[in-house]
Amino acid sequence: MEKTIADIIAEIKETISVLSERVAALEACLPAGDVPETEALPAEDMPEAEAFAAEETVDIVEPLDIIDVFPASEPSLAAAPAGESVPEPEPVVPELAVFEPASAEPVESLGAINDIAAAKVKEAINDAYAADYAWKTDIPGSELRNILSGISLNDRILFINTLFGGDPESFQSTIAYLNEASSFAEATDYLSGRFPDWKLGSDTVYRFMMAVRRHLRS
Repeated sequence: MEKTIADIIAEIKETISVLSERVAALEACLPAGDVPETEALPAEDMPEAEAFAAEETVDIVEPLDIIDVFPASEPSLAAAPAGESVPEPEPVVPELAVFEPASAEPVESLGAINDIAAAKVKEAINDAYAADYAWKTDIPGSELRNILSGISLNDRILFINTLFGGDPESFQSTIAYLNEASSFAEATDYLSGRFPDWKLGSDTVYRFMMAVRRHLRS
């Protein structure tokens, strides 16, 4: 509990009263004439009392714990001998992780990939034309000098709509090329590259290819 100024002054007065009683007792024990003349100073006339009376309360401050301020685990700068400089601690530099990119395998160019894909498609088409379909094994009719002469009007309309996407010019140009081909193998190679979506086992393809075989028997 905090002490007020009044409490402190009361304690001082009580202390002075006790001391005065002891001084008086000692003086009674001394012979006459040996007692020095002293003039007691009233407590009210003490300048300290007037100074303390101006304050209402006094806060008692606890001293700081030096051990808490300077822990034993950390050396204090005050412990260094006079005249010796305290070395500054070296800065701690964190280690940076070195990024090593994974070894990348060589990537083929887009053109090379397209060439490979096109080669695979062509190989698959050639394999399809190499199968033993009936239009390759059946015996054709009489030989034709012009393939178009062996195709009826109804078949022409059927071939144009089914095999050539409704394009008469594509049909005419194909017949013109096949008429100039030197062999049936050349004809099938041309057709496999230009019309890869033909259903080679269908009746429409059979009738068209049999007309081509009548012109190209070998």
